[in-house]
Amino acid sequence: MLLTLCACSYTPPGEVSGAGDDQPAPDGGDNDGGMSTGDQAGCTPFVFGDVCGLTPGNPLVISAVDNLDTGDDPRCTTFSQSAGSDACLVYRSQISIESTGALIVSGSRPLLLVSSSTITIDGKLDGASHFVGGRGPSANEAGCMHAATPEADGGGGGGGAGGSFAATGGNGGIGDTDTSSGSAGNGAAGLAGSSVAAPAFLRGGCGGQRGGNGDVGENGGEPGASGGAIGLLAVTSVTISSGITINGAGGEGGDTQSGGGGGGSGGMLVVESALIDHSGVIVANGGGGGEGGNRNNGIDIAGNPGSDGAVAAAAPGGSGATPFGGPGGAGSFGGTLGGATGANSLVGGGGGGGAAGYLVFVGTRTGAGTTSPAVTQQ
Repeated sequence: MLLTLCACSYTPPGEVSGAGDDQPAPDGGDNDGGMSTGDQAGCTPFVFGDVCGLTPGNPLVISAVDNLDTGDDPRCTTFSQSAGSDACLVYRSQISIESTGALIVSGSRPLLLVSSSTITIDGKLDGASHFVGGRGPSANEAGCMHAATPEADGGGGGGGAGGSFAATGGNGGIGDTDTSSGSAGNGAAGLAGSSVAAPAFLRGGCGGQRGGNGDVGENGGEPGASGGAIGLLAVTSVTISSGITINGAGGEGGDTQSGGGGGGSGGMLVVESALIDHSGVIVANGGGGGEGGNRNNGIDIAGNPGSDGAVAAAAPGGSGATPFGGPGGAGSFGGTLGGATGANSLVGGGGGGGAAGYLVFVGTRTGAGTTSPAVTQQ
């Protein structure tokens, strides 16, 4: 589905005073940042969000840490996408995250930050999911599928697959390869689903897969959540001089003899404007798979979790907690769009790594910023 914005007049920004400030409106205008229907003759819709007929609210300036939950934040207006789920729309005359600011985004809906003039990101914009911490906005998109479920096995459960999105997630590792216990031989691995073509609407990525159980009461590792979904749409320009993260989370390590959880895929970032000046770092990488669990000389050992999607390298899968548990597969990074396969094991198989998400630019791009994966230019 597509979202669109409109080229509308805006009110110049006022003075900055703190996190998430709604700057004063001139001429006695309101200061709640709300929107109203306006006369938008000649309005040109954006590809990823049509706000023609709406009037932007006052400038939004983020100068400290600001958390925005797209499910219930009062700054959100419900925006119906032509396909996909409803989004949280924050439509302002100008939007800025200053160098001292950070916008941490979570919640059930994608986030659309829309400006009738400019968007400037000099601080941090985080729509990633984290093994310890929150999920990105609209993480784990409904409808994501895996090809096969990891098998539970008393001698070692199969590892869960990583989430697929721009490419295929890594398959899980096989558990109980010596068929030491259980009635079904080894613990079959979870298999990743197919990749998803570049969406025409804003959506989150695909989460990993839970690992297969081991002994009775011993659970497979929980899957890593995918990266979230954020759109930056501005009429005149979007300037990004710092960092935007929309990575997937690492999968949890398996309990005793259990498979590790798969890592989540990266999410989706859309940047749309007449001019996109990018000199920072933007990443939508997959998380690492969790390590399989083990029982060694009567001692129960849980596997280590995979790392969350990283900025400078592939997120490693969990490893090192047990002498025999299968290490998890690494998440995507750079030109390696797919997640790595989790390792097979005598005990719990490793979880697969998460695949890359999508970075979509619509407009003329300048600057020497770096991205992982590469930008899909429209």
